[in-house]
Amino acid sequence: ATSSGLAILAFSSGDVQTAFFAGRHFEAVTPATVIDPAALRKTLAQVRRDGFAEIRDANVVGASGVSAPVLDTEGRVIAALNLGAPTWRYDEVRSTLIELVRREAARLTTALERGGKAD
Repeated sequence: ATSSGLAILAFSSGDVQTAFFAGRHFEAVTPATVIDPAALRKTLAQVRRDGFAEIRDANVVGASGVSAPVLDTEGRVIAALNLGAPTWRYDEVRSTLIELVRREAARLTTALERGGKAD
């Protein structure tokens, strides 16, 4: 479970999400890993509403991160921009990291819409 993976999956099509969940058994990597499919679907809906994905200690104990999707000209997710840090540092600057990732992912999306030209 990574924030990049959550951001990409949350902004993927319903068909992609259905295929992802089909016949899959999830295993916890850490005690914070979400393995319940219903809880994961709820998390994906929240990521889509918020515009970013966040994990804390879900992939590696002591590491946290935030990601936001980068979309192509058709509005399809093609990548995710991520910032990760040790959890203790992440918690100190959490709101700033979320703001930066969301803003810069949006700038990348806009640049793609403009044919690759940044602001």
